[in-house]
Amino acid sequence: MVAKIYDPLYYKFINEYDYTEPVICDADGDYLREAAAYTELQSSPAAVETTPIYHGSFTVETDTYVTPSGGKEKRVVPLILIEYLRGQSMSSIKPHTLSDEVRSAITRKVIVAEIVILHAGVDHYDYCPRNIMLLNLDESPLTLTEDYINNHVQVKVIDFNISIVNAHPSHKYRRWYKSDAKAGRKPQSPIVRYHGQMIEFYYWVPKSTSAEEWLWEQFHGDERFRPVTWDPKNPLKSPKYLDDSEDDSGGSSDSGISMGTTKE
Repeated sequence: MVAKIYDPLYYKFINEYDYTEPVICDADGDYLREAAAYTELQSSPAAVETTPIYHGSFTVETDTYVTPSGGKEKRVVPLILIEYLRGQSMSSIKPHTLSDEVRSAITRKVIVAEIVILHAGVDHYDYCPRNIMLLNLDESPLTLTEDYINNHVQVKVIDFNISIVNAHPSHKYRRWYKSDAKAGRKPQSPIVRYHGQMIEFYYWVPKSTSAEEWLWEQFHGDERFRPVTWDPKNPLKSPKYLDDSEDDSGGSSDSGISMGTTKE
């Protein structure tokens, strides 16, 4: 188990622009956003599968020395308890050591995990390899196969300290989100979500194709997501969702998305 502690005394008091940083606000904000995100995700079985087990949020009293003679005062510091993950950060893996098929299989799972979390009501806002853990990636890069990735490797997403809970009372688009979930729409398509937005995973896409073409190849026709139209011969034109009337019948407020890969 991991205790993630939000103690303002361990935050940087001076930022990179040489301005004083409001460390108490920073720490409280990180804690509140992360606790709210984990709490929201617990209502989605699919999202729970893609994040560490969440054991709740707590506060602890800690002694703080405030005078040279050793005088102490007690401070209350918030924390959350989450599962300890035995795996590798995606950022620690060198994608060029993997085959195109293995890189694609990992990236598919990573993208689906973010879509699952988004559909469960949380926008991560810092989704990049350093915040993605890969579990069961025990094989040598030279012996890894696409089949092994699809059947054994798990994706776990961490660090929700700047995330947004879409249904939170203070969120300005709360009404839109609630009505969208209530309508039972399928989750967003990765083709639309990541069009022109694959910079964080640039080295994970095979060099033989563009990121947009890769997205189309991997997710076109995948019935887990909202149907999309796009012309690969005109790649500069953004993909579009088909008429809403065509996808109102599928999905629910919990996506139920399998982390396995469906590939046309």
